[in-house]
Parts: sequence; structure tokens; C-alpha cells
Amino acid sequence: MTPDQAITQLKIVGRQRNVALVLLLIALVSIVVLSLSVTAKKDQLVLVPLTSQPLTVEAGKVRRDYLRETAITISYFFENITPETADYFEERILSGTHPSARGRISADLRDTVERWKDGSSSRAWYPRDVYEDPKSLYVEVTGELRTFVGTKLVDQRQMTLAMQFFQEDYSLYLQHIEELEIQEGLGARMRAEVVADAN
Repeated sequence: MTPDQAITQLKIVGRQRNVALVLLLIALVSIVVLSLSVTAKKDQLVLVPLTSQPLTVEAGKVRRDYLRETAITISYFFENITPETADYFEERILSGTHPSARGRISADLRDTVERWKDGSSSRAWYPRDVYEDPKSLYVEVTGELRTFVGTKLVDQRQMTLAMQFFQEDYSLYLQHIEELEIQEGLGARMRAEVVADAN
């Protein structure tokens, strides 16, 4: 190989090296940009403690079991609230409430606490049945509400607690909650229609 040929070969190798370095630099920049775009997206999950089984949430879809467990947990907080537990339960309920509904639900909780402020009565909530519609994110928890003065049972009634939820990405929020008589509940009416159709 002549010196001129060697110089030509070195120039070719040098150009190939420069092209390879530029391609490597472009690949590294692409990887960094892709990593930043993936990590910049914040996925959040609202987890409900003490569920009977592992639950999963998908963006844009709420599974029936997750909706059911969330509603039952909120019903316990809402119906077992007392003046002594009001701050704790209110904080728990409002943490899962959509910002647009926090003021109204907080006022409802305060009204409930006011009714039980005499200090001698307490309530116990026993959920018995759940009707849930994952498409509309509507749930009714039906059960028995017992009122005690000391250890003496002074009242017990069947009632339904209706809840409307709202989903935003992976987060499920409470939007509305109200107490209903059992016969007013959508679940009870739908079951009655099924029985009537069967007859």
C-alpha cells in the first residue's frame, strides 16, 4: 500500500467513525428524550385499604370489584361517623372526593355529625347488599343502620346509601352521596322488575 492509498483509507475510516459517532449521539439523545417523556407522564392509582382481594385499575375503565370495594369503604366512613371520629373520617372521605364536590360532601358530613352531637348515642352500619353499575360509575350500598345509647339498641332501620363516582385517568373520585329509603334505590327497583318479569 502506498502512502497516498494509506492516507485515503485513513480519511475513509475517519469519515465512517464520524458518521458512527453522530448516529450514536442521535441514538443517545433519542433515548434520553424518550425516557423523559415516559417518566414525565404521572400515573396515579387510588388504592383502597383492606380489600378482600387484589384489585387493578385501568385508564378509562373501572372494574366492578374495585368500584364495589371503594363504595363499601366509603359507606363505612360515612355511616359510622361520630363527633369523635368526624375529623378522621371526613379527611378520608374527602381525599377520595372530586374537588368539585368536596364542599357539598363536607357540609353533608357536618350535618350528620350535628345530629349525633349529644354524646350518648352512636351508630353502627352493617352493609348487606351492593348494586353497582361500572358504566355509569353508580353504586348503592344497602344495609342496616343501628343506633345505640350506651349499649342499648334504640333504633334500627334498613337504608340505602347511593354514590355517584367520577373517573379521571387512573383516579376514581366520589362525586355525590345520599341516603335513600330502600324502595327508592335503583338496585331494589331493578330487582323488583326482574321478579315481576319472571312471574
